[in-house]
Amino acid sequence: MVHEMDRHREIILISRWERFGDNDAKRELWECVQLQINGQVRGLAKRLGLNDEYEDVLQDTFLELEQKVQTGPLKIRRSLSAFAWGIARNKLLEIDKRRKRLQKVVDRCREDAAVSEAGTTTGDDSIVKEAVRKEAVAQLIAALSKLPERQRSVFCHRVGIALCDTTLVDPNVA
Repeated sequence: MVHEMDRHREIILISRWERFGDNDAKRELWECVQLQINGQVRGLAKRLGLNDEYEDVLQDTFLELEQKVQTGPLKIRRSLSAFAWGIARNKLLEIDKRRKRLQKVVDRCREDAAVSEAGTTTGDDSIVKEAVRKEAVAQLIAALSKLPERQRSVFCHRVGIALCDTTLVDPNVA
């Protein structure tokens, strides 16, 4: 098993992996990378309260490395481990950001439910469902805003929604 790898050996293995699809080189690189970043990823996941996510993040990191190799040569400045750590760290931070954003929506929904339902209790399940719905709508708005105007209007017309300012409105409900 590989624990440390010098930069020259790493460059040779990356080259074999990129040029020839050498699975042995890929396996050796990944074992080394995994040993070097496993503790870092686990530590950050623990600090962020994402203990269950760290193995998925490691797998997603390797899949992203695989995609980068297939689309062109890797542009690595220091080492593959540092490159992979950057990918894994960004993935964990994005998961944490999404979790916090969803928690804010859940909290707002709870406040709204408490204000609008004075005297009536609503279950946490419906509050969470509403929060997830609002988050999905926000993600849809973000995705639609990236489309060119013509494509956005065709999409909205086909699914029966209209994009007004920054909110989605169902034209059938008014």
